[in-house]
Amino acid sequence: MQDGKHARGAGADAGATPLPRAGDRGEADYHDAADLYPQVSWLAAPDGTVQGFNRQWLEMTGFSADAPGGDSWRAAQHPADLPGLERAWRQAITSGEPLDLEHRIGTGDGRWRWMRTRARPQRDPGGRILRWYGVTEDIEPQRRARALLAGQKEALELAASGAALARVLERLARAACEQIDEDAGAAILLRDPADGLLHFAASWGLDAAYAIDFAQAAVGPDEPSCGLSAYTGEPVFVADITQDPLWTPRRDQAAAHGIRACWSKPITTLAGEVVGTMALYPPTTRLPGDDELEPLRLLARAAAVVIEREREAAERALTERRLAESERRLRTVFTAIDEGYALCEMVLDDEGRPLDYRFLEVNPRFEAMTGLHDAAGRRAYEMVPTLEPHWRETYGRVALGGEPLRFENVSQVLGRWFEVFATPVEPRGRFALVFRDVSARRRAEAALLESERRFRTMADGVEAMIWVTDASGGVEFINRAYVQFFGLDAKRLSGPGWQQILHPEDMAAYVAAFMAALQARGPFHARARARHASGVWRWLDSSATPRLDEQGRFIGHVGVSYDITELAATQLALREADRRKDRFIATLSHELRNPLAPIRNAAELLAAPALPPERRNWAAEVIKRQVGHVAALLDDLLDLSRINAGKLVLKRSLTTLGAVVEAAVEAARPLVDDGGHELRLQVPQPDTALSVDVIRLVQVLTNLLTNAAKYTDPGGRIELDAGVVDQQLVIAVRDDGIGLEAEALGSVFGMFAQVQGERDRAQGGLGIGLALVKGLVELHGGSVAVASEGRGRGSEFLVCIPLPAVAPAVAAGPAATPGAALRVLVVDDHVDAADTLAMLLRLAGHEVQVVHDATAALEAGAAFRPQVALLDIGLPGIDGHELARRVRAQAWGRSMRLVALTGWGQPGDRRRAAEAGFDEHLVKPVDPERLDAALRA
Repeated sequence: MQDGKHARGAGADAGATPLPRAGDRGEADYHDAADLYPQVSWLAAPDGTVQGFNRQWLEMTGFSADAPGGDSWRAAQHPADLPGLERAWRQAITSGEPLDLEHRIGTGDGRWRWMRTRARPQRDPGGRILRWYGVTEDIEPQRRARALLAGQKEALELAASGAALARVLERLARAACEQIDEDAGAAILLRDPADGLLHFAASWGLDAAYAIDFAQAAVGPDEPSCGLSAYTGEPVFVADITQDPLWTPRRDQAAAHGIRACWSKPITTLAGEVVGTMALYPPTTRLPGDDELEPLRLLARAAAVVIEREREAAERALTERRLAESERRLRTVFTAIDEGYALCEMVLDDEGRPLDYRFLEVNPRFEAMTGLHDAAGRRAYEMVPTLEPHWRETYGRVALGGEPLRFENVSQVLGRWFEVFATPVEPRGRFALVFRDVSARRRAEAALLESERRFRTMADGVEAMIWVTDASGGVEFINRAYVQFFGLDAKRLSGPGWQQILHPEDMAAYVAAFMAALQARGPFHARARARHASGVWRWLDSSATPRLDEQGRFIGHVGVSYDITELAATQLALREADRRKDRFIATLSHELRNPLAPIRNAAELLAAPALPPERRNWAAEVIKRQVGHVAALLDDLLDLSRINAGKLVLKRSLTTLGAVVEAAVEAARPLVDDGGHELRLQVPQPDTALSVDVIRLVQVLTNLLTNAAKYTDPGGRIELDAGVVDQQLVIAVRDDGIGLEAEALGSVFGMFAQVQGERDRAQGGLGIGLALVKGLVELHGGSVAVASEGRGRGSEFLVCIPLPAVAPAVAAGPAATPGAALRVLVVDDHVDAADTLAMLLRLAGHEVQVVHDATAALEAGAAFRPQVALLDIGLPGIDGHELARRVRAQAWGRSMRLVALTGWGQPGDRRRAAEAGFDEHLVKPVDPERLDAALRA
């Protein structure tokens, strides 16, 4: 084709081509009659050579029939169809069978049209083919009509099935191309109300780059084709864009995509709103024919219906989301239901009133939603005679009135609710239905109240306080536990009313945290005291999670509050214990440094060569005294640790009450005398026999007496009363000191407890003395209590220990006798500790050898043959336990006395020492008397 016209064969002219004459009058008659046929008719020789066409051939194609060889018909064929046509024609000539074939022919106006060519042979009496008679009929209108119906149907079915709008519009664009030319292109652009521009939505027959180059177009009187059509609401047909000045800015882009002409049709809703345009690009420069305008109008109308449906679907979805908003607390929103489709025809009675309607076409979802099977071609009231009359009345108004209608109604017979969109279609009396089964939604609405009831029942069944607020923080719901806890209902808590239940000291922080969560639309967590229905302040821990609707919008909080009063008290106690621990560590550091200072000073004095003997003795006493103080601190800590771990075992022995009191007074006397206190003792029965751990009971009384001395002003009075009352040993220690506040009475026996503000009175101490007293007394099966009338009124500690029904007799023990000098091996990797211990042993008259590791110890033992070995447990390499085993394995070490000397003093440490072969276990620092006893045992 050239310049919109098909190339003509050689010798073409404007006149009709006469059929060849063979001298037979019948052929002449045929020729005259053929020019009267509305179709193209032609004759061909037995070998298939076309001999002539009637006048319609020239009018249709513009080609004459006198081309050499009778081949002008080939030039008119579509290149894609010509090979198949030639192949079919040769087969017919060979077989002698008739020819019937559809193909495309180029017309004089530059378009391709579909034709149906049929040919039959004429035979002589002998069956020989004389000639072929052929007819070529224009079937373009029928094919277009079929394509138009198929395109509309598929597009509506896609829309009814919920397909994406772009996919539905693409099918309509394809249908538009099928109406004008299969080589054409089409695009649909939708107008965005937000910016007023046309935006690419779908296309057919165009390359992918088109969607980028023509992604959007402005709307106005000076815009090319689509923009102008959307502005005026009228079609705009441009036969040649190179000649249209409005296309000048985009002419190069159009040429790049092969666009030569543009037909723009506005897409207009029933309300007259232009929602987009449909652009057609024929492959040639031409205007649309009359037969092409109506299909384009119908396709644009179908596009408008689909677009309107898409908008209405969005509105319906919004309504459904609002209806389901309260349901969202317990369930997810139910999914959308697929739509059914039906094309129907109204059946009228003799007076023209709606009588019934016939289903012409239905899609698969129709059966699923209605339960009606094989409905196509059947009438509704024949299938369901009891169907409600309102259906035919409503559809009659649509089909005969010409206006679409959207509604919801129920069919009691079918047992379903339907949401229906009904629209009239041509011809009059027909209508199309797009519907969905909304029974589930209707049931959901009916069940919403039941759902709310279940939610309240569930919420009221839990002990936690559940509450729900709106986006402004107002209370929407509280459960029964909430009402019972506070004694208030939701009405009294509406608005800011809930703040009235908060403790004044906690209100500001709690409200600020909640308002911050509202503003941030985020989670909330806070603790505060709130007034219980009884009037008591209780601690609450409250948490809330934001509630969001289907589109992520914040609609409030759902929260839960727990009564954590007991937990808060426990946490407070833990914090207090942690505070005491920190204070204890600081005090322990102080208490350990205090004796280290005089020890270091005394050590420096002892190193002075000119130090007089009396000062040397004094320095030695200082060191001994301060080391004893450190040892006492460590012993107290170890004792308390053993008590708490349940590992301290009492070593009961027989003694008297007087002996215990005397030992305790003797131990506490220095501190009592330093304070100038008067100590009054009242022990009416000092000979009372006791079966107790003497050291521990003395420790109890000593701690109580020293505690009284520390917390009594100089010159105070301390009293100790001890006796037996109702088969119980009762000991009371009273003072007229600083006393105790009422709130301190419950914690004075706790770990690291010291009277607040009186640390300077402690005169050394870790705050564990009274805890140790309590633990030791309870190990004896007794109890200890404290009483005070308040600050400055003194204190009284009362110890009660049950006694056996039969008093034990007290027997005197044998006196110790000093022994002879011993050979002693000292093994310790701490050089100073080993050397100082050796010096003490040598001063006591013993022969001593010192080594610092296990290997040297084995060598020294074999040569020195000691009678006693003092072994440190924490030796490098081979530890003290393994060394003891190796010593016991030697002949010279089997009868030797082995003494473990270590800083580890737990019962497990003693057990492991015994298992390794030690005879004695001493804990550093060792009192010289205990060391001497261990050597001579």
